[in-house]
Amino acid sequence: MMELLSLGVLTRHGFTRRIGSRTIRQMNRCLSRHRLLITLLWAGILLAPITHAIPLTARLQAGLEDPAIARQVKELDWPALRRVYRALDGRPIWMSDQGPQEAARALRRRIHQALGDGLDPADYHLRRIESLWSRGDGNSRAWLELYLSDAFLRLGRELAVGYGHPRRVDVDWYIPPPSPPDVERQLIRIGQRRARVETSLARLEPPHPGYRALKDALGRYRRMALEGPWPRLAPGPILKRGDRGPRVLQLRRRLQREGYLDGPAADPTLFDERLERAVREFQRRNGRTVDGLVGRRTRASLNVPLERRIRQIQRNMERWRWLPRELGERYVLVNMAGYRLDYVENGEIRLSMRTVVGSRYRATPSFADRIRYLELNPEWKVPPRLARDRFLDKLRRDPQWLTRHHMRLYAGWYEGAMELDPRWVDWNAVDDLHFPYKIVQSPGPHNALGRIKFMFPNRFRIYLHDTLERDLFQRPIRTFSGGCIRLERPLALAGLLLGPDYPPDTLRELIRSNQPLRLDLPRPVPIYLLYWTAWAEDDGPLHFRRDVYGRDRLIAAPGSGGKRALLAAAP
Repeated sequence: MMELLSLGVLTRHGFTRRIGSRTIRQMNRCLSRHRLLITLLWAGILLAPITHAIPLTARLQAGLEDPAIARQVKELDWPALRRVYRALDGRPIWMSDQGPQEAARALRRRIHQALGDGLDPADYHLRRIESLWSRGDGNSRAWLELYLSDAFLRLGRELAVGYGHPRRVDVDWYIPPPSPPDVERQLIRIGQRRARVETSLARLEPPHPGYRALKDALGRYRRMALEGPWPRLAPGPILKRGDRGPRVLQLRRRLQREGYLDGPAADPTLFDERLERAVREFQRRNGRTVDGLVGRRTRASLNVPLERRIRQIQRNMERWRWLPRELGERYVLVNMAGYRLDYVENGEIRLSMRTVVGSRYRATPSFADRIRYLELNPEWKVPPRLARDRFLDKLRRDPQWLTRHHMRLYAGWYEGAMELDPRWVDWNAVDDLHFPYKIVQSPGPHNALGRIKFMFPNRFRIYLHDTLERDLFQRPIRTFSGGCIRLERPLALAGLLLGPDYPPDTLRELIRSNQPLRLDLPRPVPIYLLYWTAWAEDDGPLHFRRDVYGRDRLIAAPGSGGKRALLAAAP
């Protein structure tokens, strides 16, 4: 690659090398000596043997303005580099005629630290920068200047908004990406000595506490990896308190490595009370049933390799970069992979609860909207696909099933559709692929949506709602809905959203009336339906969850070799 700039060479013995496809002697036939020398200096200045006399600024100008070089060296963002150096009147940012300056050393250190951001230093020309760093010739210094600037631009962009459009990576992500930062302006300020590398890049990172917590966790897990892989727990019977043996020792060492246990034990082969507490905490933070028993599922979580957990953290850090930098003074955040809802106000979680989310075949998409109103005692208009998949076989066996479940049948979804008696319909003749009728369940304690529905009208017809199936909240994996989000404590969320005008007693009284009622929020509240398989609590503990929708594997982890290929292949 480095020879690509050798498009023309001026030597003491004349013009002996080629410029493009023409030799110097061929060009001499049609150009005056004066024009020829200008052309040579413009195209070949970066590698001329007499380069010691050529200032670095002149080298940069020649390289930036030569279209042939840009066509050959495609890994650099030439348009951005030209804009930056024109704003600086061609002055170098990182280099002097004596070598790299302090700003260059600061950027080099920051590139090495990119792994701590869940990024790959190799994506920021690290190999090229290292190979050029100690070279003393003017041509190498010019190249190093350009590679450092391009590295800053790329690193700044990817720290701020990720390495590609989110929809190219995850087709179920519908949150518009944040606006790209003006990284060029930041680079110009560094060139003007008005900003520092470290502070400029730090300001580009996502400002969210959740991102910073994952970044801290990534550092801890990388330090764990320096000690080697985690010990594995061998297969065998369920381990419980009071058991003794070599597998208990394996379990103890495994939990010690991740920080669930510290200090020595009187008998490390005994499953004692302290070890049981550590197992319960591990189960809580890994989405397993919290019973203190180490069975097949808990053992599977314990045996997830450390390197895979590191990649999981990196991929969730990337998702944080896809979010707006400002989420709002108060907002609702639903984590589908964690089956959890948080209500956040002024940066603090005021309310948390369990949720039930869409099944793997009706996965809830990631999107953002605003909760605008609530419906008390809602009707349930059954989606046609759900009616076809869940109700059609029941109706073929028993047409009165709808009546017993307080449901009414209409001829269609158009306004004024006639109500039908389900006994009049030949259900065996209804197409398995097309359900033409509308089914509506009346309000009341029997309604599948429960007593409250939280509306943020959207293209997906997704909303939050109460539920009759309270037992589902006790299960560790809760993918049972048709896409909407079922809430464990809907009344508590309604009170926070509506404010002091609707205390819990008032809401309960309105619900007991069984009359449908719409309550508009004083001010719409943002809601974010997200997908985190790794997150950290405010006090530090890190949580992992299974990738139930298979979305983690779509994000290429740093060092996997698939990041740039993924972007190139994306639609």
